[in-house]
Amino acid sequence: MTIEPAPAGSAAGVWAVAGGGAILVDGAVAATTLLVPSESVLLLGVDLPLPTRAKRLAALPFAVEDRIADPIDAVHLALGDAVGERRYLVAVVRHGVMAEWLAIAEAAGIGTAAFLPDALVLPVPVEGWSVEVAGGRALVRVADGTGFALPLAMLVPAWEAAGRPKVQASGDPLPHAMAGDGVAFPAETLADRIAAAPIDLRQGAMPAGGRHGPVPRARSR
Repeated sequence: MTIEPAPAGSAAGVWAVAGGGAILVDGAVAATTLLVPSESVLLLGVDLPLPTRAKRLAALPFAVEDRIADPIDAVHLALGDAVGERRYLVAVVRHGVMAEWLAIAEAAGIGTAAFLPDALVLPVPVEGWSVEVAGGRALVRVADGTGFALPLAMLVPAWEAAGRPKVQASGDPLPHAMAGDGVAFPAETLADRIAAAPIDLRQGAMPAGGRHGPVPRARSR
């Protein structure tokens, strides 16, 4: 999924949600992007064996409704790139959270920015996990293309529950229990990682920064 350069006159660069506002992470990146906290986004791999994006969008609410805790009408759905054979990355975010991020983007002068869950900036590992630790927080990218974020104190229990996958790491040192399994992942520029972003949350009813069609709400059965 291509995140395009910012329109003329907009505040280009990569920004991140922090402290109730947006901070500039890298102003040299042409694609205007707001990194949003992955703690507030459920990233799923969803089987959608349908021939067109329009058909996949129509089926999406029914494909995820049994996998989420919230009512389908309470959440915003975004459809991303393929992560397998007829399997696609899907993001689920509560409408209220999206509204907060939209307000933050507008206040920062980046109202047209693409919204990218920050865990998806990490590279997809061939196997296991890519992990970045910083400031008592861990971002995780999984080999299936999904990802998540959690407090550092919860990283080891999550890793053990996942069967102690192999880890590629960056940032602060891994917890001691994982340190022996961690190797550094190859460094790429932030611009390259943004360019490879597999999803933009700005879709459907919130399209200002997105480039995709609407995601329909579920119909009553």
